[in-house]
Amino acid sequence: MDSERVTASGRIIVPPNDVRSELARIWSETAERDTASGGADAADRGTRVRSTLSNLLLVTDLSGDSAAGKAVDSLITELAISFPSRFFIINSNSHLGEQDALQTGVSSRCVLASNGSHVCSEEIYIDVAPKRVDLLPSLVLNLLVADVRADLVLLGSSCIASADSPGFNIVRALQDVGDRIVYDSACFANPVETWKLLFSDMQGATDLRKGSSFGASEGAAVNEWRFRDVNWRRLRRWRTLVREVFDKPSLLDALPQLQTVELEMGGTASAASNAIPADGLLLAAWIANSLQLQTGQMRRGAGVGEWFLPWSSDA
Repeated sequence: MDSERVTASGRIIVPPNDVRSELARIWSETAERDTASGGADAADRGTRVRSTLSNLLLVTDLSGDSAAGKAVDSLITELAISFPSRFFIINSNSHLGEQDALQTGVSSRCVLASNGSHVCSEEIYIDVAPKRVDLLPSLVLNLLVADVRADLVLLGSSCIASADSPGFNIVRALQDVGDRIVYDSACFANPVETWKLLFSDMQGATDLRKGSSFGASEGAAVNEWRFRDVNWRRLRRWRTLVREVFDKPSLLDALPQLQTVELEMGGTASAASNAIPADGLLLAAWIANSLQLQTGQMRRGAGVGEWFLPWSSDA
């Protein structure tokens, strides 16, 4: 192997057309080494198994940030333990020109499973020039593992901070490749504006139950929501507690007299900030929907970080 093709992190840099063959070469050499080692070494190492439960397309905005790169690396390690996949790490790279618009690399990661086996995942790194994201769909489609789900995962808020941000252009280009679009609204600097981008500004995204238009995977159920907010799942316990509070006939009968719901959230707030915390928005919307309330325009209160959402029970 040419040492100049290997980065300090162990990633092997290859042309886009050679990604598949390079992955095949990696596994072929791995199998040969496992066979050659044999004996006690093999017993200590345990069985090495390549496993792919899904295609995970991780949209990042590293921008030379070493801390962000380490965070992504740690996330992949955690996912590889519980959910081994073919990982695509896709990043907008402003240093690439239109002639050399794509830079690709491959790697593998083996983690120790609870049964003593080494479970191995594949990693495909794709850096793309901001103005050539149109090259991504055909490249990614050619590299997807067939017959398993493809999820588009948005890491952080900066990658989709605005409609013209490089990361959001990647999301827009790949929106029809993924069966689901996964994000964490707790990371959004401005949840309302970011939700607007995801639900309204993306072509075709208004069909929230739509699957991959490319048919890359049949793993998505017909009526499964396409957008998945990790923050919504994180709030599941709070929703359960709220339901339990009103799980008494006396309180249920008093619901028509309900006038005010106060939600208090942790964290810090700035008097100059126009952003409403995503946690509060999600819970407020869930309560309003559960009570079949008609909501009005949210407005700022007198206190720092204070907001009001008026409602009416009129049909």
